[in-house]
Amino acid sequence: MTARPTLPTSWNAGDAAAAWPFTTLLFEAARLAYQPKDTGLPALRDLGLDPGFIERRSTQAYAANAGPDAIVAFRGTEPSFGDILTDLKLIRRHTRDGAVHSGFWDGYDRIHSAVADFATKAARRGGRIWLTGHSLGGALAVVAAYRLAKEKSLPVGGVVTFGQPMGVMPGLAQVLYPLLHDRYLR
Repeated sequence: MTARPTLPTSWNAGDAAAAWPFTTLLFEAARLAYQPKDTGLPALRDLGLDPGFIERRSTQAYAANAGPDAIVAFRGTEPSFGDILTDLKLIRRHTRDGAVHSGFWDGYDRIHSAVADFATKAARRGGRIWLTGHSLGGALAVVAAYRLAKEKSLPVGGVVTFGQPMGVMPGLAQVLYPLLHDRYLR
């Protein structure tokens, strides 16, 4: 097991001199999100994290403690009926702040209470929540950022996604922008 990773105390996705090495950690967490529990959990421990696994129907994520902070890595699309249905459910869901892809909203909603509980524990110990994912997992990370920051007032440290499809419409994106304070990298 390696030493526990240190996440940046401040970070701006637009800053060329930002603390970028941690994005490698988030990339690795997003990659490992595709692994089954028997290989994913030990691999995340080898990165110095204290991980757990969240699953409900076709939505999965690894939730890992990194000191006071927390990382949630959402699994992307796999060749399963549930994931394909989530991707193809294109009808917009309207929130009070704007519209979002309903499949991504519903996919995240399946595990929202578990993710919110995990994130709340990190916030109580002074930590922030870092969200990541690839493909569908990236879209779920963005929906999670909105719901955790807006509905639960939890401190989202940042969102780093890889190959993420557009999941929120422009009105909701304008609400997300100040909530994330330039801490979103797609």
